Amino acid sequence: MTVKEIKDMIMHQFMQMEPEDVQAYLPYMITYVNEGYDKLVFAWAKTHTGTEYFPLLTNDSQIPQIPERYHKALMDWATWCMYRNGNQQKQQRGYEYRRAFEEALLEIANSGGEDVLGDADGDGLIDRTGEPVSDIRHFHSIPW
Repeated sequence: MTVKEIKDMIMHQFMQMEPEDVQAYLPYMITYVNEGYDKLVFAWAKTHTGTEYFPLLTNDSQIPQIPERYHKALMDWATWCMYRNGNQQKQQRGYEYRRAFEEALLEIANSGGEDVLGDADGDGLIDRTGEPVSDIRHFHSIPW
């Protein structure tokens, strides 16, 4: 999922907000996405974003370097961040997104490195630390 697709889904999740709130928080959307991305990357790879293997998400064509099933968690975190800035009623609407993010964060933290990612040029696999992987038999979540 690209950053543009993630941002589009955040806007869909955030549609319950008043238009003026959307305009107020829109400039911070990518900051919120990167905040969630950093939390997920740290849980998964024990490193922070802004590195060679986990660069900050800055343009619409980028794809987060975490397993795709966790991309929705980025949307949930950003949506929660947008709702948390509002009044108590708006914050209440955001709690479901926060809970969903926290569940994904817990799952990714407990995965034990059993997920691998494609590398940047698509010709190999990298592990949680960004190192090339030549033998993937020990990664249980890859279907054979």
